[in-house]
Amino acid sequence: MIHLEAKHIPDPNEVAVIESINELNKAKGKVDEKSRLVFLAKSLPAPKYVTTANLVIAFILTIVFGALFSSRTPPKAAVSQEQSAHYDWSTIEEATVYEKPNVESLKIGLINANQGLNSLDETNYFIKIDFYDNNKNHVQAYVRKKQLKKLSN
Repeated sequence: MIHLEAKHIPDPNEVAVIESINELNKAKGKVDEKSRLVFLAKSLPAPKYVTTANLVIAFILTIVFGALFSSRTPPKAAVSQEQSAHYDWSTIEEATVYEKPNVESLKIGLINANQGLNSLDETNYFIKIDFYDNNKNHVQAYVRKKQLKKLSN
């Protein structure tokens, strides 16, 4: 097993301070290790601490970036008022409404659980529905069958 030792690499300012201390000590004719270390310790900058102001700034930045990059959920859609009291399907959970019969397509809204739906058309995995979005726009879109249950006629 190889043992590696970390060596302290002084910055240029530290080297300059040490050299000036050595020159002063040589001029005095003595080298006092303790006084050299005390002078070096006093000349180095003080360590930075976590302050209340730094914590407040970090908290505010966390809130701002959290709000900017949070995942946006699509608005909940209201089912068409034109549908009759007799429904072919019912949502078993909150169902996502897609623009096309593909989970990779644009999500345009959500439908609440236990909401009755009538299908306009069916695919293997989706049904086509009529509903009004939050902006009162009439939309034909798709809901996954796995989020629905077929009601008996």
